[in-house]
Amino acid sequence: MKKILIVDHFMVTPYFETSVEIALNNIDEGAEVSFYYVDLFYDYFRVPGHLKLSFFKNLKWLRNDKKKKIKVLKILEAKGVKVFHLKNKNIFTFLKAFKYAFFHPLSIDLIKNYEFYGANLGIGVASSYVSILGDDEPILNLKSRLIKKLLFESAIAYQIVRKKNNNNYFSEFYTLNGRNYLDNAFVKASQNMSKKIFVYELGFNYSKYELFRYPLHSFLNISKEIDLYWGLAGVNKVRIAEDFFIKNQTGTDFNTPSFSKQFQNNLIDIKTTKRKIVYFTSSDDELAFIDDSEQAQPIFRKQKNLLDFLKNFAIENDNIQLVIRIHPNISSKSKRLKSYWNDLQIPGVIVYPSYSKINSYELIEWADVIVSYGSTIGFEATFLGKPSISAGSSYYRMLNCTYNPRNEDELRTLLNDASLRPMLKSKCLPYAYYLVSFGINYKYFKPLAFNDGYLTIDGEIIKL
Repeated sequence: MKKILIVDHFMVTPYFETSVEIALNNIDEGAEVSFYYVDLFYDYFRVPGHLKLSFFKNLKWLRNDKKKKIKVLKILEAKGVKVFHLKNKNIFTFLKAFKYAFFHPLSIDLIKNYEFYGANLGIGVASSYVSILGDDEPILNLKSRLIKKLLFESAIAYQIVRKKNNNNYFSEFYTLNGRNYLDNAFVKASQNMSKKIFVYELGFNYSKYELFRYPLHSFLNISKEIDLYWGLAGVNKVRIAEDFFIKNQTGTDFNTPSFSKQFQNNLIDIKTTKRKIVYFTSSDDELAFIDDSEQAQPIFRKQKNLLDFLKNFAIENDNIQLVIRIHPNISSKSKRLKSYWNDLQIPGVIVYPSYSKINSYELIEWADVIVSYGSTIGFEATFLGKPSISAGSSYYRMLNCTYNPRNEDELRTLLNDASLRPMLKSKCLPYAYYLVSFGINYKYFKPLAFNDGYLTIDGEIIKL
């Protein structure tokens, strides 16, 4: 019999419901399921945005949220799930976590490798910190309350889960994506105790969820998933894959946010006979700090390094017209990040800021060659018949649908090659199919929209 451990902390819909879904599905399959609910502290960042105006309103929401979810956990218990409500009641656990948080390093790069008794909890903290701030290069100081909070809570979570899970009893372990500060702590507390570790995330849209072998952001793991989905796909897989590109360009999305809806046509008015290179930046702060020990490292550690290379390349070559399209999502990031990218002024280089209505797909058609750092625009450009160069890490890098230079000399050669031809469009199809197909249909949870839906258990409807 499989012995399953699911570790979760109270979070908003649909993540808690997905944990419940996984528990119920494993019970249906005859597994022995244990559910650890880790109860920590008042977490301001979990509260829906429209409630953040009032502390007392926040507190009331959290209390109601907690009561409803405890009701669900009792239902799980009645169906045979072993539910454990984990809290910290040990002063030594508290003191260890306090020491870890108080004496933290003063740079985000050092936080990334900041270990707690041999476990790298810092990488999850760094990932959450830059996501919350919307900035991959935040300035830290000893008074940073947020970084201390994240370090302290991750250390508490690690200790109480590890203490409870002090044997090799479980065969499989499940938690949310494993990237943020708490879920990373759960994974680290169970890595030597579970034979298989799975993390879950939403599917391509809110109507599905997906299970991944840890780590979620492994390019090797995702490439295997892409091959698996393509191999099992039906006769309509080519049409479904091609439909992805059409919908992305027109903004008729898949129940997910689409920047294409903001674009306006016929705004390009650049007259030149030079070789036209368009660089599409990425919004990559959320993936700036992940477990990348198994990843193939890109040429440039950061996008800024690629920007410097392209800027110098354009200056050195009079026959080049460089255009830079700042990713629209930069508009939602930190003030520093928005200022850096949107205020770019480079002589001879045309920069379209994140808030520009310029149609990115018309820019692809206008260009002779496309450069990207890993965003999906890189393989979309190939499908649109343009030579596309990926200078960063991406999930499509192993599909041979873009040029993937291994060093600066190879990149320079590709940019200078006026006869450069696009890769085969067919190479793009497996990843496009995967993007619109991956995920498992919910059985017990009915999503109505993102952050909205209800559970149906034994005929009872439960809306959280």
